[in-house]
Amino acid sequence: MKKTMINKHLISILFYFFPLFSIGQKADPMSLPIPTFDTIDGKRNYFYEEIIKFSSDTISKSKIYTAAKFAVTSIFNSSKNIVQLDDSTNGNLIAKVYTTLPDEGTFILVKDNVVYYSLTIKVKNGAYKYRIENIHKAFAIQKTTSSSIALAGTNYYDFELNNYDPNRHKGKKLKIETMTELNTAHNYLQADIKKLKKAIESYLNGDFEKW
Repeated sequence: MKKTMINKHLISILFYFFPLFSIGQKADPMSLPIPTFDTIDGKRNYFYEEIIKFSSDTISKSKIYTAAKFAVTSIFNSSKNIVQLDDSTNGNLIAKVYTTLPDEGTFILVKDNVVYYSLTIKVKNGAYKYRIENIHKAFAIQKTTSSSIALAGTNYYDFELNNYDPNRHKGKKLKIETMTELNTAHNYLQADIKKLKKAIESYLNGDFEKW
């Protein structure tokens, strides 16, 4: 009995930490992926990836693609967001987008607190896959009372950069390559994912005006 309970707890933990393997389940806007990474030229490339397979394969690729494009252009509607590939024939959509991180009342003055990333959506009949990668943090303009110069919101949203050089880094973007760096934006990237999935599902259900 005790062994059975332990096994049940283990299964629950595995399902909690591995939502990427939700293939075959109906699209659920509430299920969110955890980040993973691959290594390119010795550096980590963190990404979020998930396959959403609908309960019916009769939902056409073209319909899902239209829903995905609606979601991307509706959520990321700033001029800073760019659709780089719009290939409805092959079901491939790539966009360069950004999400804004709020200032939590730190002592640093923030002009621009933004994370940029690439969003790729691949569509086929009855399913789609999205991937968020190439995550970069923009350098903000700031002032600090300490001798250690850091990025905006160091204590939670951003990460320290002890060798910060305003002439070299100001207005630049830093590739996120560690979990510490990624933690600064994780909740907001997941919020974007949730909005994306909800918008696609709402469009397919015909109630896109309510999403």
